[in-house]
Amino acid sequence: MPYIPGVCNITDKGRRKRLLIFLALASISIFSRITLHDEWRILAAPFIFISSVSLLEYAYSFCAYFGIRGMHEDEKGLHHTNKRYIKPDRRKSYKIISAAAIITILLL
Repeated sequence: MPYIPGVCNITDKGRRKRLLIFLALASISIFSRITLHDEWRILAAPFIFISSVSLLEYAYSFCAYFGIRGMHEDEKGLHHTNKRYIKPDRRKSYKIISAAAIITILLL
């Protein structure tokens, strides 16, 4: 996918990587929620949060880390984003992180 400021900043390969991260961490999260006693379930929070971020990144074709750092990915590799596009990329990154935090709170 081509880079579109505030919309898409990773390639299809990057999306597949995020899907695999989501599947792995979601499995760990589910296992933790099922097996841990209530007072220890908070230990699953980081796994839930990161798996949520990964799923949202996959769905939106957008890496929150790259967006905050002012970078984007294409078939030729990782590049610095033009300064005028950093604001929409950061805004999208913060939306993804905020949504993942809300999902984590709801699932705990």
